[in-house]
Amino acid sequence: MTIGTYQDASDEITEKALDGDELIGATDFEIHMWKERGNGTKSQIAYDLGHAPGGLYLPLDDPDFLAKTFVLPMRLEFKYDRPSDMSNANWKALRGGDLDMVNFSLLEKDGDTVALTLPDGADAEDYFSIRVDENDPDTVYVAANLAIVDGKHDLEAVTADSKTDLFKLNDEWLKNNKNLFPERGQIEERGFFLFGDGEKNACFESPEAIFATLDADQLNQDDDDDNGSSGGSDNERTYAISVSKADNGSVKASASSASAGTRITVTVKPDSGYELDELTVTDAKGKDVKVTERSNNTYTFQMPDSKVTVEAVFAKGGTVVEQPLFSDVSKNDYFHDAVEWAVDKGITSGTGANTFSPNASCTRGQMVTFLWRAAGSPAPKSAENPFTDVNKGDYFYDAVLWAVEQGITSGTSATTFSPDAPCTRGQIVTFLYHAQ
Repeated sequence: MTIGTYQDASDEITEKALDGDELIGATDFEIHMWKERGNGTKSQIAYDLGHAPGGLYLPLDDPDFLAKTFVLPMRLEFKYDRPSDMSNANWKALRGGDLDMVNFSLLEKDGDTVALTLPDGADAEDYFSIRVDENDPDTVYVAANLAIVDGKHDLEAVTADSKTDLFKLNDEWLKNNKNLFPERGQIEERGFFLFGDGEKNACFESPEAIFATLDADQLNQDDDDDNGSSGGSDNERTYAISVSKADNGSVKASASSASAGTRITVTVKPDSGYELDELTVTDAKGKDVKVTERSNNTYTFQMPDSKVTVEAVFAKGGTVVEQPLFSDVSKNDYFHDAVEWAVDKGITSGTGANTFSPNASCTRGQMVTFLWRAAGSPAPKSAENPFTDVNKGDYFYDAVLWAVEQGITSGTSATTFSPDAPCTRGQIVTFLYHAQ
């Protein structure tokens, strides 16, 4: 994309849009899709030529372009410098990654404001982030993950696999060298706010503006907790934050240590079928520290002038999330009930611990084994084996001998059964017909 793509849109954010919050930053942009790499200053002539045959942009009348949905993922980040009147506690909380303090919104063309709201049960860290530069204590960077559709699409929150960053060491170099940055370039699931830019025109456009704000309610709360104090020293003493391991769920604190007055966020995740029963924070003398609920799974507390211990207790009673029998068999699949029936009857156990491979071909050996098990796994009456490719010890040995005795199959020749050969649809229905 060209320099100057992102424009400052702070002037577009009215007091009504802010609704009492403090503006961190606002932007609008146009990002054009290139058919080939190119640069240049946009003008109407250049824009028209770019879409002409052989031009740089994707041709608007290209059937392939018209048939496909293009999505641009991005991490939209705003730099925010500490205001001179911000309290010490507020700034510490923000630099500590307290996402409750930050809101992101879209300003639509018609002037309406739409907040980027987390879906129920979602973690803010999956969709938003706050990073700091340790060499610059007076600046933070707040960001939201967006995914923009070139066309019409209603705003929704989605999750998708995404690289942790674009940096990745060369695979050939790694064959003979140690990876010094194993955490970079990895794939992880992230949350994105997906929305359309309104028109399919080979250009990703923002709404009137996208902006971030500091939540006034959170700031007011922090000011009360700070007792009006401000200032402080970057060399203040810090205290340890210990999180006790919990059964039937997980607990995570936003920092492992902090100075007195810092607001700490605690995120809890109950296991399926469980819910949070109690969350306690105690100081070095065992005294309870006040904990404030921010959402269903996030809580905050002000760091005292001592180390603290965070403990959570989970109890049964939460919503049970039914786990699928196999990761590749969903309730919507036509074969779902059949697979569960076959596993319940002991006819098959799948191809792995959590896979059934429903689209894989079935071998002749597997097919007669299915029929044999469905019949109750009867022992063959004769031990005579005419097939040179069926050996005692093969999982299908008894099934093949039984199937021959029952007249279900006679093999592919007088001396071969071809147990590893794919079973055709014609063979399968013939087996079933003879087994009746």
